[in-house]
Amino acid sequence: MRLHDNVHLVGGGNLGFGISHPSDGHMYAVVSDGEIALVDVGTGLDTAAVREQLRSHGLDPANIRHLVVTHYHGDHAGGLATWRALTAGRTYAGEDGADAIEAGDEQTTGLAFGRAAGIYPTDYRQEPCPVDVRLADGSAINVGRLQIVAVSTPEHCRGHMSYLLATPDRAFLFSGDAVFWGGTVALQNMPDCSVPDS
Repeated sequence: MRLHDNVHLVGGGNLGFGISHPSDGHMYAVVSDGEIALVDVGTGLDTAAVREQLRSHGLDPANIRHLVVTHYHGDHAGGLATWRALTAGRTYAGEDGADAIEAGDEQTTGLAFGRAAGIYPTDYRQEPCPVDVRLADGSAINVGRLQIVAVSTPEHCRGHMSYLLATPDRAFLFSGDAVFWGGTVALQNMPDCSVPDS
């Protein structure tokens, strides 16, 4: 779904538009000068559907250079190792969540809880993945002539980042799970969810 010349929705499951695996969070392609950044990479369980979405928008998956995740939960970052292998893109995550991604730590990332709750398939695993760039509040990622700026939003989980993108005619905020539709903030019964940090 093309949202703007520079922003396309290319993945999302049952809590979105059902265009990729049911467990995937929203996945966006930020495009500039032939370069693509995926903002959130989903579970990695249906990369074929996401690549087909990209192609249907006239975007070549071979141009993915950046794999940017808002946080380490499986629906947003579980597919990071898969996408890194497919694209050789650089990986980016908040500095406070990067260790859990690199370790494939399913307790910290909530994947074990999510499997037990039926959010993910029982055989799904979050593969460890190197994080090439650990982002702090205010860190910038250049995508062609555009710049994505990291904004620390840790209430949903440790290391959660939102991303602000300014195009010549409008701004976009990719908020991951910091803010849901209608301005809702989700409180989860998880050790690293802290609404006071919002």
